[in-house]
Amino acid sequence: MTNNSVTQSQVASTLQLALWSHEPEQQDGDARQTNAVGLYDLAPRFVFASGERGGEERRDNAHVESVTRSFAYNGEPYVITLDPARVTRRVRTDAEYKTVRIEALPGEREQVVEEVIRRLATERTRLMLVDGDNRRNAKVQMRFSFYEIQKELARVRRTLSITEIKEALLILSKTFLTIEQPADHPGGSATLLQSTAFPVVAMRGGKGVSVRLDDDGEVGGNTETYLEFNPLVAKAIMSLKFQSISYEMLMKIRNPVSWWLYKSLSLHYHNSGDVEPMAIRAGDIITNSGMNRSKRHRDTLRAIKVAVEVLVTQGVLAGYEKESERGAGPEIVDVTYALRPSEQFLEQIRRGKALAEQNARTLRQLAQPEDLDDQGRPRGPIPIDRVSESALRRDRRSLLKRVDMEVPVIDAAAQG
Repeated sequence: MTNNSVTQSQVASTLQLALWSHEPEQQDGDARQTNAVGLYDLAPRFVFASGERGGEERRDNAHVESVTRSFAYNGEPYVITLDPARVTRRVRTDAEYKTVRIEALPGEREQVVEEVIRRLATERTRLMLVDGDNRRNAKVQMRFSFYEIQKELARVRRTLSITEIKEALLILSKTFLTIEQPADHPGGSATLLQSTAFPVVAMRGGKGVSVRLDDDGEVGGNTETYLEFNPLVAKAIMSLKFQSISYEMLMKIRNPVSWWLYKSLSLHYHNSGDVEPMAIRAGDIITNSGMNRSKRHRDTLRAIKVAVEVLVTQGVLAGYEKESERGAGPEIVDVTYALRPSEQFLEQIRRGKALAEQNARTLRQLAQPEDLDDQGRPRGPIPIDRVSESALRRDRRSLLKRVDMEVPVIDAAAQG
């Protein structure tokens, strides 16, 4: 393994892409998994409802303002700015259709489409590395068709037309994201991402020529399409900084705040050594999730309570306790929740941790010393041969069978 050159033909022989993928046996029924990328997935990148500039009623219009939000991740402050996409849309006026140009920000539709794409990306041989040198700059691309996205959306009971999927991808690929730490941060300002969700989205046209997704004309559902993941997600894949979470649990959730809470819980317990209830304040949910703030604060707090109860109904939480904080008067100004994870949810966490631990062992076994940095993370793409890749898959199947047969040890007190 002394040759680290990366070409498009090495899709199946790159260690990081092999470890990112999930085996077909993991994708049956309720066992389907996806991979979460902490900062990127928890950043408030979507606009769901009215109440702020760019809200749902004005999320797409002739002109939409940029949205800037402050949020925290792992106790560190960040700022995200979303600059709207500019796309064309056919609209019906009286008895005819006309094409208009609009500005739009990603909302719930785009969130779901992106999650489906990320799940498809975990299938074997979906991803490829292109344009990389010996150590750095390899870009992660994925091949797919619109019908594949539409079929998976239908399976999880989300219905979108090919035209709607195309527009969602256009908005994701044209909404410019900037994630940075503020200038007054003790460690100084730092920009972590300046990109779109998918910097490149293109289709294979006639005679193999690539055509832009926003070119005029109908989109063929079976047309071979490819996209490129943004640098933050690509870096997470190549450095193995991702966590396996339950895709099936996630996609059963329809409430956007509940969706964000589910990912927060997943990442919290993945990194935690215990199963004690996770404490979180309503004020932090409001700030960090990007949820809409109602005109009356009590309505916002009520929306959070609804979001928490959705997770109880879906079997993510066994229950919760809450403690209200009042201001100078009788009004409740904040609520602290203690969220108790369910046994079903913790079983999924246990699977994810087992996979992460095996990934780390595999990296130590197959990488050469020069492949790793001082923290033991890959410096760049690490090629592996076919025999090693087959053994990797076999070991993973064996591991998950053992994990599924084990009886999880769950703190009865924590479960109430």
